Amino acid sequence: MLIMRGQIDHFRPIALLRSNDEASLAYEWSNLRYGEAVLNGKKWKHVVLDPFDVQEGWFEILLPSLQLHATDMVPVALRELAAFTITKLGLRDGEVVIRYRREWFKMYQNRELSLSGLRNVAPQIADAVESDLRNGKDWRVTEGGG
Repeated sequence: MLIMRGQIDHFRPIALLRSNDEASLAYEWSNLRYGEAVLNGKKWKHVVLDPFDVQEGWFEILLPSLQLHATDMVPVALRELAAFTITKLGLRDGEVVIRYRREWFKMYQNRELSLSGLRNVAPQIADAVESDLRNGKDWRVTEGGG
């Protein structure tokens, strides 16, 4: 999803770097990630699923709740970490992420944003919309408000 208030953060928290070899990660680009500031703050001293490891199809947005869920495509070895990440960062239904998702989805529904535009700012919502369209459900408001 488009990040509105991004910041750089250590993926592996500095507080968890114990050995001299690990301590060097504090200064390595490979240990830095760009993310939403509010979510980075929630991560704090915890190890979460690395966004560089996430593959397409691992997570999905459910409509109309806009909640994020892990799919069966998440490798078994990473499912516990994926569940922890969703909970710790509030990715399922946290106030910040739901507010963003709701705004993007509403813009699509009101035809202020095309499906292509939705894909640019919130690709997982676009995936959910496309899935529903294939099944005959169109979330856009029709002419005349109905």
